[in-house]
Amino acid sequence: MTARNARPRALAAVLHVDFGQCTRDGRWLSQPSARYECYRCGGTEGPVTGPHPVASFVEHVKRVHATRCATPPAADAA
Repeated sequence: MTARNARPRALAAVLHVDFGQCTRDGRWLSQPSARYECYRCGGTEGPVTGPHPVASFVEHVKRVHATRCATPPAADAA
């Protein structure tokens, strides 16, 4: 198992946000993007791209996913 695929038991979810790269004159060299992975229920959301969609997505995930996630965290086997 690689470190990238390892999922520590204490970690319930990951919100990945790439802020993109913008020039001083406001042109995007790379657009912001975001995606969400819930290790409790196995759900994923996104990806979304663009500054406004990313901002809305982050607020949505923070506000709504916990209410939809019906699977409690796995108990430690130790």
